Amino acid sequence: MGNELPLVVFTVLSQLAVGILIMSQIVGERIARNKKRLYAWALGITAVSMLVAMSHLGDPIGAYRALANAGSSWLSRENIFLGAFLLCVVVMVLKVRRDETAAIGKLGWIGAILGLCAVISTGNVYYYSSIPAWTSLYTYIAFFSAMLILGNSFLVMLLDFTKDQVLRPVKIIVFSNGLLFVIQLAYFVPYLGYLNAVSSLSAGFITDRMGPWLLGQSLLLLGIMGTGYAAYTAKKLQNVPKNINVWFASGFVLAIIGITIGRYLFYAGGMPMW
Repeated sequence: MGNELPLVVFTVLSQLAVGILIMSQIVGERIARNKKRLYAWALGITAVSMLVAMSHLGDPIGAYRALANAGSSWLSRENIFLGAFLLCVVVMVLKVRRDETAAIGKLGWIGAILGLCAVISTGNVYYYSSIPAWTSLYTYIAFFSAMLILGNSFLVMLLDFTKDQVLRPVKIIVFSNGLLFVIQLAYFVPYLGYLNAVSSLSAGFITDRMGPWLLGQSLLLLGIMGTGYAAYTAKKLQNVPKNINVWFASGFVLAIIGITIGRYLFYAGGMPMW
């Protein structure tokens, strides 16, 4: 693998930002008191991810040329959708800065759809590449599960556990994180079988690095369990633990480290067919 670290950081952060907005739309008005912080974080994370991606280019100043082939290039579409997502979040931030209780309405769903299109485009960049390790359904599973797990794990830190209506979104978050972990873990076995069939180099690379892969999966599981434990202990709202935010923050940090390890192996395993 060459210097692909910027792409690891870019994809993880951009998917985190999109996941934050998508899950905040699903949760809805239950985040009303935290809109300003939530959208500001989504904006900042998206901006950082795009700056990191530009650092990967041989000519960052000429990055605008990546927008020129939207009709034929998934990379161009990725940049266009992510740029539109960023612009939409900017408008949302400006709106809630004037009035934090202002309803975002359709604008939030437009932003969520644009972000989802950006993640789909990112997946297509690799799925339609010439690298066998990336031309698998596992690429989409890894990207979408990362998007939603990280979005969930971040969003839960901003929920107000003194409000009765927060229980339902927390249940959604905990259940979906567990389900997504099982799905991406279960599909890894057929993915290894696929690699053995199409690229012995990639299969050997991943097999030889099962230690780091297992570490990443373990950290991700611990992060999800930490979030679930904190949510469970806060079930009785009259007895919300004082250190609940530490549990949520720890869960998020463990999850993002675990996903980043997996993402590094995804890029590092991208090798020729034989």
